[in-house]
Amino acid sequence: MRAFLGYAIPPATRQWLLDQCAPLKALQTDTPLWVPSENLHLTLLFLGHLSPAQHHDIDLRLQQLFAMLPPPPAPSPVEINGFSLFPGHDKGRHYVANITPNVHLNSVRARILPALEPVAISVDARPYHPHITLARLAKNSIPVNGLPVISLLHHFDAGPLRLFVSQPTATGVRYHPIASYG
Repeated sequence: MRAFLGYAIPPATRQWLLDQCAPLKALQTDTPLWVPSENLHLTLLFLGHLSPAQHHDIDLRLQQLFAMLPPPPAPSPVEINGFSLFPGHDKGRHYVANITPNVHLNSVRARILPALEPVAISVDARPYHPHITLARLAKNSIPVNGLPVISLLHHFDAGPLRLFVSQPTATGVRYHPIASYG
């Protein structure tokens, strides 16, 4: 199963994101797969396809890491500064809410990565781009111009850091936290 580390998003921010995306949903003719509200999260680290043994190993290593060094508090406040296609406008396959770069998020990643090296996961070599995935575009779809423009930055307090697994279902993928830190 696919796994990732991420932060929970409060209900008020999930609703704000849904409200911001409503006009885009109406414009998009090639229907993207919109992320259900309950699946929205701030991605910290994508871990890839992992076996149950690797899930367990990662959880154990993070528990050990945070037993020695207390888990960092959730980043607060987190700032949503706009919307874009990810990983880039020319190759974007995801609509995302962009998060203003945050020293806290980078330092948490820097603490976690060495602890996970023995698990033999392949971490994306691209620079970290904090974001909230809102929708995935079909392979051959053409994204519409007209991403929401926000007039005010949105701030929120993230929930605890969690280890999530991605579970395919008949109605789409669902994310399930299997461990929480902090």
